[in-house]
Amino acid sequence: MPLTAARVWPGAGIALADGHYLVRWPLVAVLAGVPCFLVGVALGATHPGEVYSYSVLVIAVFGLIGQFGAAFGLWATTGYAFGDLVLHVPATVYVAEEERLRVVVLPMLLSYGVLALFTVVAPLTVLGVRMMVLGATWLPRPAVRWVECAAAVLTAGLAAYTWARTAPMLLRPIFVWSGSVPTVDAVAPLQQRAWLLVVVVGATAAARVLLDRWALTGRAATFSQILWAGLGVEVAKGPRSGALGLVLVLVGAIGATFLLAGLISGYVQATAVFLFFVSLLAVRRLLLVRAPQAVAVLMKVPFLIRLAAGVWVGYLVGKVVISYFWTRTETFLPVLASACAAIAVITLLTLPPPGNPYRELPRPRSRHGV
Repeated sequence: MPLTAARVWPGAGIALADGHYLVRWPLVAVLAGVPCFLVGVALGATHPGEVYSYSVLVIAVFGLIGQFGAAFGLWATTGYAFGDLVLHVPATVYVAEEERLRVVVLPMLLSYGVLALFTVVAPLTVLGVRMMVLGATWLPRPAVRWVECAAAVLTAGLAAYTWARTAPMLLRPIFVWSGSVPTVDAVAPLQQRAWLLVVVVGATAAARVLLDRWALTGRAATFSQILWAGLGVEVAKGPRSGALGLVLVLVGAIGATFLLAGLISGYVQATAVFLFFVSLLAVRRLLLVRAPQAVAVLMKVPFLIRLAAGVWVGYLVGKVVISYFWTRTETFLPVLASACAAIAVITLLTLPPPGNPYRELPRPRSRHGV
């Protein structure tokens, strides 16, 4: 399934493959998605308030599941969506039927996308950093195992903290699209207990590194290398061409605009944001297809340095934008503009390398190997 999905969208294939260390126990690997889905259903049906942000413990469970594999996080998020949509009784149950799509369903779908940033995208970010460490030829091999674990913990903790700080703004449509305002109970848990998510997710990321080393031996290690090689071939093909490439650009732009809906005021801003992301994804595609030499030069700079530079530049740009607009508007336009600028900088500085990015990953040599 991961390789099939990767032929359409490499990112989807990588997400579905994350957690394949369970192939060491074939029956567990086949059934692992079921309990993750059921946990998601239970949390979706029983969580307090209108959305999961009312309980940091609920979110911590999702973070724990996701760090053991993005595929498991996807199963849990899908289960939560089912439980929340079908079994949970929201406070807005008496909304008029003609308003239900706009006031209830679309904001709930948005909340699942925000949750997926934590359960799927964050684990994939940790996985990407780990692979960069494993492929770093400049690191002494005895140091790789320690650097990999430290990098996983730091990346997971930073991702959890960032998500906890941004999620309340992204979840605003749950309330404002129905004419209310976010309650203190919906915002305070993430603002006051973000440290709990950092600890849980960081510890789980470290446990995941150790679990990978223990499980990926023998036939499981061989399977892992073959799987990553196959995924690398799909990544090496670059952006999809023709109608599929256009569809992926449009879907990506629509998804990004939808996730930022909590910061958008009106259809004019929504259209502007959508066109911005279409342009950004088009430029990214153009660089990868038409300027591979320039991308190759950029790739000579280590990924972690490029990522740090992107975050720093994005922060500076955002600070300037917010300072300029803050007293000129009462909307979230300053935050929206700074978020778009930061996303653009990070996207262009972290382009994927040309060729197969997984071809040089070290093969686990033994149960106690790196």
